[in-house]
Amino acid sequence: MKNVLCALLILCLAALSLTAAEYRGAETVRVLDGDTLGTDLFAGCRTVDIEGFVNGDVYAGCERITVRGEVVQDVLAGCESLEIRGKVGDMVIFFGSDLLVDGEIGGDVLAFGGKVRITERSVIKGNLIVGVGDLLLEGGRVEGYVRGGAGYARLNGAVGQYLEMQAGHVRFGSNYSAPGGSKLTLPKELDPEKSGPLPDNLEIKIEKRRLFFQSLVFYWWLIALLITGLLLAALFKNFSRDYLAFAGKDFGKHLGVGFLALVAVPVGILILLLLVVTIPVGLILLALYLILLYLSLIFTALFAGDYLWKLFQKESPGTSLVWPVVLGVILVVLVPKIPFLGWLVSLAVICFGLGSFITYIWNLRRSNGTPAV
Repeated sequence: MKNVLCALLILCLAALSLTAAEYRGAETVRVLDGDTLGTDLFAGCRTVDIEGFVNGDVYAGCERITVRGEVVQDVLAGCESLEIRGKVGDMVIFFGSDLLVDGEIGGDVLAFGGKVRITERSVIKGNLIVGVGDLLLEGGRVEGYVRGGAGYARLNGAVGQYLEMQAGHVRFGSNYSAPGGSKLTLPKELDPEKSGPLPDNLEIKIEKRRLFFQSLVFYWWLIALLITGLLLAALFKNFSRDYLAFAGKDFGKHLGVGFLALVAVPVGILILLLLVVTIPVGLILLALYLILLYLSLIFTALFAGDYLWKLFQKESPGTSLVWPVVLGVILVVLVPKIPFLGWLVSLAVICFGLGSFITYIWNLRRSNGTPAV
């Protein structure tokens, strides 16, 4: 078992070395004002502060990221809070709780999580695509279009093209404009007293949401995860318990490592596929990567179920893992169904499972420890 897992891990991590980059892991990572980082920045830590100049991309998995300086290319962040107060030359992809844009972004913004706030001083030169709980367009300008979904949307800024959104509640401000039109999909008609001044080119569609448990795919996915989880716990019981003891030690670190692996490994796979002669290696790595993503759901379910089961039942360590697996799988399948926040929960589930699994296997390899199966 250990040798197979190590092989999966090594193949995935090998992709990280294919491009020149700066890898930093510490409590805080800073690029100070006046400093220049000439390569991409990969950071897995608690805090990232960029006050200087990064001549490349930023890939970060942490609690808080602040960009007061300039990032020439993209920012890909999985974190609790991301603040863009300086300049990002191209795209921003965000998964987390709070995104604040109070500066300039040269490309698209893709944001999935709790809240996105666009201030009156901000400029987004591309498109804005969201899947969030709250969208606060307080001013500023989005030069492209705005699309996606939000539980609550406050629209009081300029949209260069059009807006097309699904939302629970919407309120317009006097400074809102979208020359290409505004299309909203809502669960009910707008309340004139709560919706603010409506734009002239507004189109509203009333659509009741289909509940997730009305789909056969939901039950197929639930049963598939249950069977896989129960088989894993039964065949590798001691391995699973050893992993559980390790996974709860550093939750934040596991999330950061998982996010970096999630975004960095596909880059390596793409490079291998583009080189033509390494297409077979790229395809093998892609298959292993997809397997790891699936296993990440199982391991997160195992961890969450075991934690809650012990919390309420206070069972001894020798107790069967059957009920923790069942409880954990149900949580992993149901919690991401939270309206508008499903992207964030799903990302956290995958990142934690992927990061804790990779870190655990890496530590096993370094210590030459082999859990019994």
